[in-house]
Amino acid sequence: MIDSRGKVLKVVKVASDITQTKLRNAEFESRLDAISLVQAVIEFTPAGEVTTANELFLSVLGYKLEEVKGQHHRMFVEPAYLRSRDYQAFWEKLNRGEHIANSFKRLGKNGKEVWIQASYNPIFDLNRKVLKVIEFATDISDLTELAGGLSRIGANNLEHSIEKEFLPAYEKLRVDFNVAHENLRSAMTGIAESIDKVASGGQEIATASDDLSRRSEHQAASLEETAAALDQVTSTVKKTADGAREPAPWLPRPGATPRRAARSYAARSRPWAGSRSRRPRSVGSSA
Repeated sequence: MIDSRGKVLKVVKVASDITQTKLRNAEFESRLDAISLVQAVIEFTPAGEVTTANELFLSVLGYKLEEVKGQHHRMFVEPAYLRSRDYQAFWEKLNRGEHIANSFKRLGKNGKEVWIQASYNPIFDLNRKVLKVIEFATDISDLTELAGGLSRIGANNLEHSIEKEFLPAYEKLRVDFNVAHENLRSAMTGIAESIDKVASGGQEIATASDDLSRRSEHQAASLEETAAALDQVTSTVKKTADGAREPAPWLPRPGATPRRAARSYAARSRPWAGSRSRRPRSVGSSA
């Protein structure tokens, strides 16, 4: 405190205990640091310009901080989405203080495609005005690739395993998927081979059946020819038997005496021989 001549009379200290505020701020900073170790973090102005980003975010998209600082968020999105009404509504919603959480497809350096699970969070000042937007993101490109592999299996496409290595947190999932994929492919190959063998056996059975059918038809024709021949033989034998039942003209009738048999033969062979009338005379003979 200074008197009228400018001499210091005393010193008055006015202080406020901000220990709790410092502790609270330190806690918030520690939380952010902990989150930054496991999540990609980037900050934007309400207009969408990048102010800072952590190393994890930069490594996911392949950039350095100086390449993105001051640039607009639009550098991370596809051109078609950038021109859409949805992208405009995206920033309008954030400036109204509403947070957005979803999975997003983003473009890294040189057009690298990255899938992230992200939350965009508006940060307010004391007047509840949006001061900035912080994005917390997790790279889920590996999980998206795994989902694509499962979709291919669901569509009966067993041609491709997942060759690209995943992040350490998801690498075991990739290995397990490839093992299951190979086992399934081997099983399906074995089933296909069995089906081919069954089909081949069926074809052989069909061929043998056709051959047997042709042989049966041939044998049936032979049997018909044999039956016809037997019918002809039978007819001939029957005719022969019927002819045998008719007595020959020179045979005596049953029960006839020798005299009568001789007369009967003579009568049959010479009808005029048994007549009492004499044999006609030849022309020119005397009466």
